Parts: sequence; structure tokens; C-alpha cells
Amino acid sequence: MAGNLTVVLKANEKLKEKLTKFYCDDFCEKTPQYAIFQAKTEDCTITLYQSGKLMFQGKGAERESSIWNAWMQKQTSEPQTKAVVAPAVYTDTTAIGSDEVGTGDFLGPIVVTAAFVREEQFALLRQLGVRDSKKLTDEKICRLVPQIMDAVPHVTRVLGNEEYNRMRANGINMNQVKALIHNDCLFRLKKQLQDDSVQVVVDQFEPPAAYYRHLSGEANVIKDICFMTKAEDQCMAVACASMISRARFLKEMDLLAESIGHPEGIPLGAGSGVDAFTAALLEEQGPDILQKIAKMNFANVEKVRQLYDQAR
Repeated sequence: MAGNLTVVLKANEKLKEKLTKFYCDDFCEKTPQYAIFQAKTEDCTITLYQSGKLMFQGKGAERESSIWNAWMQKQTSEPQTKAVVAPAVYTDTTAIGSDEVGTGDFLGPIVVTAAFVREEQFALLRQLGVRDSKKLTDEKICRLVPQIMDAVPHVTRVLGNEEYNRMRANGINMNQVKALIHNDCLFRLKKQLQDDSVQVVVDQFEPPAAYYRHLSGEANVIKDICFMTKAEDQCMAVACASMISRARFLKEMDLLAESIGHPEGIPLGAGSGVDAFTAALLEEQGPDILQKIAKMNFANVEKVRQLYDQAR
């Protein structure tokens, strides 16, 4: 299978002993937090955690994991957990997760957050009600996020409309914009943590190969990422990143509303109500305001201009 891969098995005592002997030449003296064994071959990193979770990462993950999965099944008649590729394997694992907000909103910025969550924090975060921000009210998110931010190391970046529009004018599409900001947040957080061994999970918005192509010109690229669809539901770190991003996005929208003289607020999304609001704003402040508050590649731009022309 091309590209990097993450596969997880459930280890038993016999397998733990066998791994130590088999990978004695590739043994790593320093292991990640909560890991009791790690080895690195030419194309695969094998990590065994205290919980009994055995993780294979890299291009050789499928090959290595299949060897050990077959070995376990030969050792016992009990049903074994099959190797699974990615989803739903980081719900109880220390990780960095990243997620973005604002990409579907015509007005306002894009916000990306990378967050680091340790395994021992899960009980507290679940008690607080951490979950995918799209499944919570904005009121609840804003109430919970200060507590999450106090507990969870994170890096957030806000990409304003004018900067976004400049990037688009230079031929950078939305997915490349997202890849660049995700990578920036992940790099800065990993640098802050000073731990290269922490697993990174990104809420997948396109295939991994395309994601890395977008970063081909970057000097510092975070690799060996586990890309998950609907990661907010499966990874605590991504759920925290999602909530922090949403809270910051709402704050930025309030600031934007104040700056254009509409403290009552700006409508979210990209529907007809947003078009009507924006057309009225153009009538009030002139067409140049669009570059400051809107994503100029959205189809809404033409609709707003039509409404504006009709009103004149």
C-alpha cells in the first residue's frame, strides 16, 4: 500500500516477549510517553503501549502488522482483533489533533487549532463535555473552551479575509490553504512540546498524498500523520482543537462585526441571509468592504453584487 499507514493490534503477553526478541537490533532506548517498547525499522515504527495497544506506523505498517496478527492467531484459538487501518484507534491515546473552522462561511476568517491531549486528561475532558464542535451549541462551546484551553497545550492561527484573498489570487486553492495552516500549527505545537514521538491526527479534508503535495515547497513539514474522516468523533485531541477553533472563530466574528459598525453581529454560513446582509453592507460602505470581510472565491460574491446592483 503506497504512502504511510497506521495499523493497530491488541498485544498479549506472549507477543510482548516475542517483539522484544525479534526487534532487538532496532530497539529504541527512548520511548514515547506511556510506551514500554519501541523499535524502528527502515520503513516502520513499532510502538507498544502500557495499555497493550501495539501500533505500527510507516510504509511497512501493513506488512509488519500482518506478520504479528497471523502469529497471534496461531498461538491461541481465541478470536483476535484484526488489524485496522486508522479510524477509532486514538480515542484513548495521547495525541496532537488539529481541525479548522470557517472554511464554509462566506464572511469571516479561517481558524485552525492544533491541540495536545494526554491520556490521563480524557476523564476530565469527557466530564466537561468535549466533543465535535458541530454537535454543540455555540453558547456551550464558549462556556467550556476557557477550561479546555487552561488544560490543553494548543496553537491557534487565524487567517483573515485579506490574507486569504491574497493567497487565492496567487493560485492557492482552499485545500492548500488549509494544509499550509494545519502544518504551521502542528509544527509550532510540536516545537513547543519538544517531543517528536507524539502521534498527530488531522481531520482529513483530502487524500494524504494531495495534502503533502500542497506542502512540497515548505521547509518544515510534519509527516507520519494519521488522517481520519470525522476525526472529531474519534480523537479527543481533534475534538478539543475543533472546540477551540470554533470559540476563536466566534470571537473573531464579533470583532469583525464591531469593526464594520454592526455590533449586533454578522450572519454565519453562506446562505441567502448572508447574501442579503452583505449586499446591504455594500450599499452602506461601498464595494471595497468585500475584500476585508469576505472570501472572494465564493459564489456568493456574484449573488451579492447582483443584489447590490438591483438596489441602486
